[in-house]
Amino acid sequence: MIYPDSRCGNWIKGLLALNWAARYPFQIGTNTLSTPPYIAGCLFTVLVGIYSDKLKKRGPFVLACATVAIVGYSILYATPRERPGVSCAGKVIAACGTFPSIAVVLAWTGGNAGGDVKRGVALALTIRVANLGGVCSSFIYRSKDSPRFLIGHGTVIGGLLLAIVLSCVAM
Repeated sequence: MIYPDSRCGNWIKGLLALNWAARYPFQIGTNTLSTPPYIAGCLFTVLVGIYSDKLKKRGPFVLACATVAIVGYSILYATPRERPGVSCAGKVIAACGTFPSIAVVLAWTGGNAGGDVKRGVALALTIRVANLGGVCSSFIYRSKDSPRFLIGHGTVIGGLLLAIVLSCVAM
């Protein structure tokens, strides 16, 4: 379950600056345009973490976050190059869904493993598998597909749907 979520998190990190640079290659400050998704993702991660701890439930929050991320990536998939404002909104929505789900899945994994050693090994394996997302992202978000990245966004949507199915099975 962490693998589809983490792939999306790794892909969005590289996508933000790359996509703005592809749309506006000669403007200074394209990296600055990638900060709103990070800020929104951070705020949503804190809020989702607080409420998931308060309710002591992880699965429904993973489902909700993955659904929000699917909406964001669907906007990115459907947005033409001429609409950068809509694309920015899609990136913010995708970040608001992707970043919290990774944190909640890590908390879910740590909470379900009994004993200190088992918990440590479970979290280490989860993070190790999650880091494979960085490898996958370099093959799916290809520079020749810039700036729309239809193959990459479609693959992320599929990974998020897989995360929803696996979360339903695990609950």
